[in-house]
Amino acid sequence: MSRASRGPAWEWALDRAVLALGRTPWGRTGFGRPHGLMRVFLLVERLLLRRHRLVPVRQNGALRYEVAPYPGKPFALGNGTEVQRGETAILLHWDNHALAALQTNADGVHALTWQLAKLAIVDLQYLADMFRDGAIPAGVRAIWTETVHYQMLPRYGFMIRPAARSLRTPWARLFMLCMLAIYSRPGQLDDARVLRRLQLGDAWIGVSDLLARYPARVAAGAE
Repeated sequence: MSRASRGPAWEWALDRAVLALGRTPWGRTGFGRPHGLMRVFLLVERLLLRRHRLVPVRQNGALRYEVAPYPGKPFALGNGTEVQRGETAILLHWDNHALAALQTNADGVHALTWQLAKLAIVDLQYLADMFRDGAIPAGVRAIWTETVHYQMLPRYGFMIRPAARSLRTPWARLFMLCMLAIYSRPGQLDDARVLRRLQLGDAWIGVSDLLARYPARVAAGAE
């Protein structure tokens, strides 16, 4: 990955410096237990959560959502129409506490990746069923998320793009990296190659595409 694709050198140095301050003589940040500067980022997360009404997609799932105005640049749905900034959409968020529990119990990175994939598929199936059942307000046309894991989301039917460079971009990415440091395995971001791959981007899927990809489940015993 080129230096341009991962941002300027100061951004790279800032990421490394901030993450390094999550280690103290009393322990390393991870599994939902912050140390050092990561305590500040945990407080920021709590303050942000107070401003948003996040609802679990399902019990014991990995995703939460909110019905809120879309905050980014326009994007095109599968039928060619555009979702504009301010339009009501479903905004998806990872449930960090659920991910921390998975990290604690998973037997290695491969097992964790497989568990996350299964959880995400089930969560998206539930979300599609919620649309069918009328649990989502009428008029919502799209589901959107912003994440440093955006490149893995096409496997779930999402369209993706890298985040446009702006004054906000490096700080939003840094916050997400700190959330990963807090809720993942200690030392997971120590590898420079891993850190370079975790670039900010957004992903979206139209409601009609979601329903087509995750069709209604047939009840047990139904004919």
